[in-house]
Amino acid sequence: MDKNTERYGWSVNDWSAAAGISRSSTYELITSGDLETAKFGNRRIISTHPREWIESLKGAA
Repeated sequence: MDKNTERYGWSVNDWSAAAGISRSSTYELITSGDLETAKFGNRRIISTHPREWIESLKGAA
């Protein structure tokens, strides 16, 4: 992917890897409403950037 291209959607696998957490933890965040998602058929796309989620953890500590 071009470094100048902003990414707007993440698969669960890609988001989990980028955030450094497990897929099951990612699904828990989805269920709790901590991550914004959209469903396209059987595919779930996460629109919350992993960096945004990590930054939100800093504010909660």
